[in-house]
Amino acid sequence: MTYCLPHLIVVAVVGLVSAEASAQSDVNEGNVSFFTSVKLWANEWQISTFEQRPIVLPNGAIAVQDGARTTVSDVKFVPILTIGAGYGNFIASANYFPSTTYDTKGALNGNVSRSEYDITVGYKLLPGLAASIAYKEAKQSKIADLPVSNAQKVRAGLLGLSGSAPIGEGLSIYGNFAYGLGKQDSDTVNPLGEKSYDVAYRIGEFGLSYLVHEGGPRSPLKTAAISVGYRAQVFVTKNVAYGTYAIAGSPSAPSVSTTPIAVQRADVQTTTDGFIVSISATF
Repeated sequence: MTYCLPHLIVVAVVGLVSAEASAQSDVNEGNVSFFTSVKLWANEWQISTFEQRPIVLPNGAIAVQDGARTTVSDVKFVPILTIGAGYGNFIASANYFPSTTYDTKGALNGNVSRSEYDITVGYKLLPGLAASIAYKEAKQSKIADLPVSNAQKVRAGLLGLSGSAPIGEGLSIYGNFAYGLGKQDSDTVNPLGEKSYDVAYRIGEFGLSYLVHEGGPRSPLKTAAISVGYRAQVFVTKNVAYGTYAIAGSPSAPSVSTTPIAVQRADVQTTTDGFIVSISATF
């Protein structure tokens, strides 16, 4: 039996990526303005899974123990949609990561789909530097090869910083970092009967942004920009329970006990990363 460890992948504008947010906050000081972007993230998911392995106990008996292994998914080109608005130094945005199916490369029987959204509110501390707070919710279709539903949902809050600096005519370098804490809830229980874990993650992105259009005071399209960067997210599930189970029955028809004779705990880390390209506009 194989179990897919919970994950949370963050791919939206957490931390207010400067390709949109910094441009938006500078174009129309003192008035309401709007921005939108479409991103394409070519990412791989480093999937951590549980698998049960036979072991020999100190007394010579054979048992089954949960263990972890890592499998890298196929590359997925995921579109991320962003809409936002700003007034003076304040910025707000909503981001949507549509349901996407990942090939687990045999780690699970069949594919796994996941989706997410987040809502972010930020404040420009300095020209080219913004801070933000966000709420994120993510869903995953399954975390294990089980005959019953074993989907999961993650709810988390996070804090972020983003910045940009010009390096040439219309060209800027940008970067952001965010850190979050939250809870994940699963349809199924772990060996101790628990359905929730604490989670933590950190995310970073850096790259280049090029301003391809800057309109006049009466132009409906104030700015348009293209950015290319690299995005990585590290997600940690806290104190994951690993069970050890006795084998009962006859040698010809053995059965694994559902009650663990021992439980160990360890943090489990997964990573999702890849290049990201976006087109953004401010109105």
